[in-house]
Amino acid sequence: MKNNEITVFVTEDEPIILGNIVKKVERAGDSIRVCGQATTGEDTLRKFQDILPDILITDIEMPGMNGLDLIRSVRESYPQVHIVILSGYSNFEYARTAIKYGVDDYLLKPASQDEISRLLDKISAPILESRRQQERNILSMAIQGDAPLDSMPSSFSDGSFLLAHITLGGPPVFLNSAALPSRPAFLSSAPGLWGRLDLSGLFSPEGTPGADYFWLIDEHYPLQKFLILHIKELQADIRFTARRLHQHMGKQLENMPYFVLWMASPLSCRELWQAARRMREALPRYTAPALQGMALLEEDPQLFSPPAKKLRQDIDTLGGMDSPSSFLSYSRNILEGCLKERCSQSVTESCLYDIFRLAASLFQLPEAQVQKARCQFCERMVFSTTNAELCAAFEDILKELLKASPLEAGSEQLCLKIQEYLADNYQKKLSVSDLSEKFGYTPSYINRMFKKEFGCPPLQYLTGLRIEQAKKLLEKEIDIKLIASATGYEDARYFSRVFKNETGMTPSQWTSKRSSSVPLHPQDTDN
Repeated sequence: MKNNEITVFVTEDEPIILGNIVKKVERAGDSIRVCGQATTGEDTLRKFQDILPDILITDIEMPGMNGLDLIRSVRESYPQVHIVILSGYSNFEYARTAIKYGVDDYLLKPASQDEISRLLDKISAPILESRRQQERNILSMAIQGDAPLDSMPSSFSDGSFLLAHITLGGPPVFLNSAALPSRPAFLSSAPGLWGRLDLSGLFSPEGTPGADYFWLIDEHYPLQKFLILHIKELQADIRFTARRLHQHMGKQLENMPYFVLWMASPLSCRELWQAARRMREALPRYTAPALQGMALLEEDPQLFSPPAKKLRQDIDTLGGMDSPSSFLSYSRNILEGCLKERCSQSVTESCLYDIFRLAASLFQLPEAQVQKARCQFCERMVFSTTNAELCAAFEDILKELLKASPLEAGSEQLCLKIQEYLADNYQKKLSVSDLSEKFGYTPSYINRMFKKEFGCPPLQYLTGLRIEQAKKLLEKEIDIKLIASATGYEDARYFSRVFKNETGMTPSQWTSKRSSSVPLHPQDTDN
């Protein structure tokens, strides 16, 4: 049976009238076919065991089992069959019983060609709609691997399927992250976007030779659907069909990004599930942001995948940047590089994931703010039409996110704590790494914040503290080695060099200057 075919069985005890009705039914439309005929109710039921029609047209007054008994039996055994009574009697009881049995219509003989054509056209519409819905449900289950093999409609055995995966907008990003809501608010626009895409004329038998019917099956992500095209010709030109759809979508969607991935060969219904799995897994290798494109799955993706080592180096470099401005600038450079090189979605998404992860870690960002920023960027990733637009949106969103860092707001308190710690421990050997471990911030962040607060890095500040303490001890005429040890220097010579570097004179010169009214010049040095 063809996918859009309506089958009719005619029961009439008068052979001449039966032949006349059959001719009128066959002339009612190209998709209407008489699948069987009988002159008795008993013969009708026997034939129904092998031929189950969409519509039964029956007389009422017949020898043996009359039409009403036949209708009752059909209703009990085959409730899906639509029934039309064609009788020479306008008996009210007949009509009332027909209504009781759920008969679709009651025509009086002789029925004209127009009456039969209009009636069959009216009944065919809900039959086809119901069939489409049943087929859609089965195909949806087939895509998920849940369709029972014995439930396949007979129409599916006649021909095969072309399968394509359509994404409207840019490819989804971060949607599998636990940090994001299951359905971001911007996805509410999905129905309107699909409404802009009309494929009815493109995939009609007239628009695509060999095409029988098509379905758009919902995917998990609202901006993605599977296109399933039923074809009657196994040698269908898939590449030609793919290009026609690509051109058609480009015209209807204008600048909106989209991508269509096709299976490279026709499939049976049983093969749809495995094919759908392959397409979902392969899609990130074929797609890229701000792209209108199509591909066959068997083709190599025409996208760039930079060496993993180079990307890892970029991310590692970014991880050492504690300055928001430096982090922002370098992050944009990474994204621009991915877009310029037309990196695949999987590569770009991996980089973006690392950028947001590092931002959250380095700047101790609140999880709610990170989630909000990811959702905002996800939306821009989907709907941006150019790389420049996407980069600008990324920079704006990341810049706003970094403002939420508590580190900037709490830096003054942190620096005061570090200052106090240095004053209490100047006699110990200290490094920025020691301060990092003590206060829980990265060395570069501590250097940057301390310099912002006190005008110099913490180790330079520590040197100043030590020299001031050394001056006090020098006034007491304590041995240089003891002074060096007391101010955190194990080597007295090294202490002397640091002292001279800070004051312009050696410790002995400084002592002499303090005890003499005659100023010494820095060039008058001792060893």
